[in-house]
Order: sequence, then C-alpha cells, then structure tokens
Amino acid sequence: MSNVVSLDERRPHLAGFAKCLNCGHEWTFVAPIGTTVFACPRCGLERGVNQGVCVPPVAQACIDCGGQVFWLCPAGPMCLSCGTTMPGWRGPSPVVPVA
Repeated sequence: MSNVVSLDERRPHLAGFAKCLNCGHEWTFVAPIGTTVFACPRCGLERGVNQGVCVPPVAQACIDCGGQVFWLCPAGPMCLSCGTTMPGWRGPSPVVPVA
C-alpha cells in the first residue's frame, strides 16, 4: 500500500469527477483548492475539467444562503448549498457579488 496518500496532509482540497475535453476520458480527481484544469490520465493533455458544478471565476453568492458553488441546470444555476434555482439566467446576473 505504498501508493496510498493521506488526504489529511493535503487539506483543504477539491474532490469530484473530471472529464477530458480532448479524449472524453472520465475519472475521479483530488486536487488543491483553486485547480481548474487537470492533466488527463489517458491522453496526458491538460484538458480535464470538473464535471457537474460551477464555481464562478469572480466571487459570487446565492441570494438565499450565500453559497458559492452551483449546478448548471436548464432552469438556471442551482445553489449546491440550499437548492435555490437562481432567477434571470439569461437576464440580469443570477447571483450577487460577495462583499
């Protein structure tokens, strides 16, 4: 078990599912906070992206709970913290800036 790495030594970190935009390979990742692109274990290109959630590049927050991570849904961005679907997806900004 020499390839087992303690995550406690590397906290905080991101974990989730990634997909390569080059070859379509999907995998589970663990990476430092702030990582936005991952090297694909299949093709080796840095074209892997986090699947499922969206963290806006500019700090923004849910208008109900202040959460800052969203699922992108057909009805609009949905707050991962409280489940509120933000209004105005195509109109005014659906989230408010964090002070």
